[in-house]
Amino acid sequence: MISIKTPNIRETGAMVYATIKRFPLAVISGCIAVFASCYFVDLDFESTELKNTFLRLIMVSSLGIAYFTALKLMAESLGQRFWKYVLGALGVVCLVIYYSVMSADLQVVDWVRYILFGIIAHLMVSFAPFLLVKGKEGFWRYNKNLFLQIVTAFFFAMVIYMGLALALLALDKLFDINFSSKLYLKLFYVVSGLFSMLYFLGGMPRQQELYADEEAFSKGLSVFTQYILIPLVGIYNLILYIYTIKILISWDWPRGWLGYLFISYAVLGILSYLLIYPLAQSGERGWLRVFSRWFFFSLIPLVVVLFLAIYRRVDEYGLTENRYFLYLLDFWLLGMAVYFSFFKNKNIKIVPLSLAIVILLSSFGPWGAFGWSARNQVNRFQGLIKKAEAGGLSFNERKDVSSVIHYLARRRKLAHLQPYFKADVDSLYDHNYSGYAEVLLREYEIDYVNEWQRDSTMASAFSYYSIKQNYYLNVGDYDQFLSCSQVGSSGPIKVEDWENLVIDSLKTSINLKPFITQLKKKHSGGSYDMEPDQLMLEGENDDIKFKIYFLSVSLRRDADGQYEVQGLGFNMFFKKKGKK
Repeated sequence: MISIKTPNIRETGAMVYATIKRFPLAVISGCIAVFASCYFVDLDFESTELKNTFLRLIMVSSLGIAYFTALKLMAESLGQRFWKYVLGALGVVCLVIYYSVMSADLQVVDWVRYILFGIIAHLMVSFAPFLLVKGKEGFWRYNKNLFLQIVTAFFFAMVIYMGLALALLALDKLFDINFSSKLYLKLFYVVSGLFSMLYFLGGMPRQQELYADEEAFSKGLSVFTQYILIPLVGIYNLILYIYTIKILISWDWPRGWLGYLFISYAVLGILSYLLIYPLAQSGERGWLRVFSRWFFFSLIPLVVVLFLAIYRRVDEYGLTENRYFLYLLDFWLLGMAVYFSFFKNKNIKIVPLSLAIVILLSSFGPWGAFGWSARNQVNRFQGLIKKAEAGGLSFNERKDVSSVIHYLARRRKLAHLQPYFKADVDSLYDHNYSGYAEVLLREYEIDYVNEWQRDSTMASAFSYYSIKQNYYLNVGDYDQFLSCSQVGSSGPIKVEDWENLVIDSLKTSINLKPFITQLKKKHSGGSYDMEPDQLMLEGENDDIKFKIYFLSVSLRRDADGQYEVQGLGFNMFFKKKGKK
């Protein structure tokens, strides 16, 4: 007779209790993240301050899951209960400090730093039990099980979510029970946040299990690595080397994507190396030993090519966080390539440990990604301003100096440019003003150029003009008001023949052609953020006297070179004329 073991609720409850007891802070962090995410879904669009508060809470608590897990594993490796409380308290203090130093309105720097800390947290979990252990026994087995535990938890969570979501959909369609679309998102947060977290933590090995005899290499993992991952690495390697030869022959360097392709190849190769590590060391399959020896050696020429490619981009456009991190990964890969190619006593623990240290150091300080890139952009700005004072800037140089200001503004680092301006640059933040570059460059009589704008000799086929934030409109002696956020080619308010604004309720038509012609004459193709007076049309016809402030104007150039109105939005003040 076949015996089928049914799920035991008591056993399941005991496992959940044991998991919570072992990782209390990690579970609390996960619960806070899930419930805060569910509450965040219900917040109104206008609740900007409250939404940012909850976003910061979600970010910090989600980081806490991995951080507290790593700290608990580290405390277990030290063997004394004292360390459990010390490291737990230290983790709480660090997360509270991190929450307090985040910007209230979450700038680019906050999001990038959150991603960096998330990577560090997960890397910490991979080496935390072995951080103070000199030997390498059990490290590979622990991380293999960790990898499989993550994949299994993700798979189970997705199956459960899809099953429950389909059940809700069936109730909705069959019994007319109307569920909010937000319920599906909340369900996703609960399943992916709570279930997957508890399942993953429940499968974490205890300290005494870390040094058990190495189990047989998983057949499925062996097939996946040998016959899928490694062949892909070989294909990548061949493509990159052929392309490298092409670059050396033609000296025609790629425009930015080579770095990401190379990093993908390196990550795939290192993952393959780590997965086959026991087989390669055992010598059972000679070709795996050859791969593990020559993969890192083959990285060295590609690392040099990547360095030159990044250097050229930085020389042309300056240093940004993305290019900084490419530089950083390039040097880290060089270090890994040299270590695994030429050192005899290799320890794979150095891979996650060194990467975590490198990322941590890059996240703060003047040597970090944000400080270094800001200084580089300021130096670039200084050089362009000197050139402007000496004899003027070309179109592309004006675009460059405008982009530098935008870059620093998005990171709340305009104060770095204060020595170059009489105006108080911080006051622009106080007014929530978006046209930083245009206002500041007026001091040097430099025409602002946005990132989408092209030289007048290469005019764009499309143009988009929009009004700036926080503006005041002059009502004058008009006594009526009409607002329309979106006007197309049909409806009670429409654009006819691509140039006439027709308002059926007022039985009037306003010719926009002179306004469009003047707008295009002053501002060529591209996207512009403009003052209200620059997007104002005042006039009268037989029916009304009007003043129109356009909220947005979208134009397209036709085959004859004429610009047509594709869409617009406006606020109009008007006064009807009396009949004669």
